[in-house]
Amino acid sequence: MANLVERIEKKLPNKCVVKRKRYSKEGCSVSLKNAPTPYIMIDMDKPQAPGGQSATRCDYIFIGGSDEVLVVPLELT
Repeated sequence: MANLVERIEKKLPNKCVVKRKRYSKEGCSVSLKNAPTPYIMIDMDKPQAPGGQSATRCDYIFIGGSDEVLVVPLELT
């Protein structure tokens, strides 16, 4: 499982994958300072993100960790 995050990242369009320590939308933010590594965040508002643009969806999807991988939808409101 150690490379699951890397394999997922390779399958996604580069324009929807973001890597920062702090994420914000609409005046709300979240820090990933102590998040499990490696990790990626998928910006679900990007047109290249998986799923249809007309569907209701969260702001980001966090995927991170190596031995145990976490998948967490994030809605910043």
